[in-house]
Amino acid sequence: MGTEDAKKTSRLKLAIDIGHENVVVAVYNQSAERAECIATRDGGYQFSSSVYFESNEHCIVGDVAKSQINIEPEKVAQHYKKELGTTKTIPIAADGQTPKLYTPEQLTALTIKEAMVNVEREYGKEAVKNAEITVMVPAAFGTTRREAVCRAAEIAGLPRIERLFDEPMAGLTSYIESLKGETKAEKVDETVLLVDIGSSTSDYFAAECKGNRIRPILKDGDLNLGGEDFTNALTEHCKKKLNWPSEAEQQKLDQAQKRRLKQEETMLTAAVETSKKRLSRQERDQAVITLNGKPVLMENTREELDACTQHLKKRQERNLKKVKENLGNTRIDVVVLTGGGSCMVQTKETVKKIFPEAVVKEHDHLYAVAKGGALYANAPDQFKMIGKSYGLRVKTQSGKYKLNNIIAAIDSCPVEKTKVYETEADCQESVRLKVYESSSVITYMDEIDGRFEAEFLGDCRLLLPPDLKKGSSIEVKFRLDKNGVLKVHGQEPASGRSIHAVFRSEKAISYRPAEEQKEEIKTYLKSLEE
Repeated sequence: MGTEDAKKTSRLKLAIDIGHENVVVAVYNQSAERAECIATRDGGYQFSSSVYFESNEHCIVGDVAKSQINIEPEKVAQHYKKELGTTKTIPIAADGQTPKLYTPEQLTALTIKEAMVNVEREYGKEAVKNAEITVMVPAAFGTTRREAVCRAAEIAGLPRIERLFDEPMAGLTSYIESLKGETKAEKVDETVLLVDIGSSTSDYFAAECKGNRIRPILKDGDLNLGGEDFTNALTEHCKKKLNWPSEAEQQKLDQAQKRRLKQEETMLTAAVETSKKRLSRQERDQAVITLNGKPVLMENTREELDACTQHLKKRQERNLKKVKENLGNTRIDVVVLTGGGSCMVQTKETVKKIFPEAVVKEHDHLYAVAKGGALYANAPDQFKMIGKSYGLRVKTQSGKYKLNNIIAAIDSCPVEKTKVYETEADCQESVRLKVYESSSVITYMDEIDGRFEAEFLGDCRLLLPPDLKKGSSIEVKFRLDKNGVLKVHGQEPASGRSIHAVFRSEKAISYRPAEEQKEEIKTYLKSLEE
């Protein structure tokens, strides 16, 4: 979709939206002053986040890879984005027999490589070498997952990532830009809640919008609720109606029958996904599927969809109630729905129920995040990215523990804040701090049932100079860089001496270096260039 004028620009401003299901890449066209999506070699402007390991030396990424799951499911990797920032691995049998374990970072790297190959086809390799690249991440991604995204980009061989950008912030940026076609941008004056429902995650982002400026108010997210969950619920409902073989019955099948049933299950899920979308616009839907090698008519109604997804709708409702509660007296003028999952009628109904006073709008469900990222890449100083809250466990005078959030979820990145502590004894060797991450905007959080409503990242150990007296001041600096990655630094203010801080997320302990992971998949990275 890029024009010749855009191709002549000295430096490309690119944004990569790596979705749970699909990937979109956008570029800022400086001549036309707008964001445009880049065509893929699969056709269209998005490709599937699926990797098919055709052999031990060759792989395919995209829609063709996704289609292979019906034939050789053991060779296809999908839905690995949600595992970023964890130590989980995905088994793939490229030779059809012996599974090999791949990290979510390696699979994401292959996806990023495919995205960059598409850009090179449009603009050439030299232009890509000098590109300013922004990668989209869910708002709920904390420092561990953001670091994993950066490692994946390094494995893919990206020249460099200029920055990471929150997906809902990008969606809101795209929405504000779209208003230029309706009114003058400087007249935009709304308090907006953007609800971004993807395949596996939900993001909620509230901001005050004036002209092109965005002042963040609140952000939150649910890493375990998206459109795919609604599809899975309807799939299970359909299996019951169709008398799908139970787990016990499947164990009695021979290998050929199991393989055929697996293929039929994959095709059933695809048919259900289509049915779910249709039921957002109509009361009844039909589709022909295959079971035990025979065609079967599958029928679904809106009423059935509502019934089997009621638990998910209630969870979505709880999330939005929590958002409204945290907003306090802030009034929302407009709720903007974006992301593929927000097309569902259930989402619209829930939003209208919780925010009856707001105008509900839909905005560019598939491409808003990528386009907003490209707009941000062109003018990053206009849009400040926010991080999650980061704090330390502290002991009160009463002997109870509280979580003291030093950096708040609404702070703009990069941000640096300082907390002063005192040594407890003469010649104390170290101070050990427990670091937590949350979406809370409050300064102090109480323990509930012995735990905080926050994620424990790990211990931070400050190695102190040997000659400090009891009661000596120690400054601890928390810094979120432009990508929302946390760094901790210590200093003794009396002398200005730097204090070595050892901090590493407990989830990141088993991570392997990017270069080592890259070496393991170098033939696959090379094959994508062919």
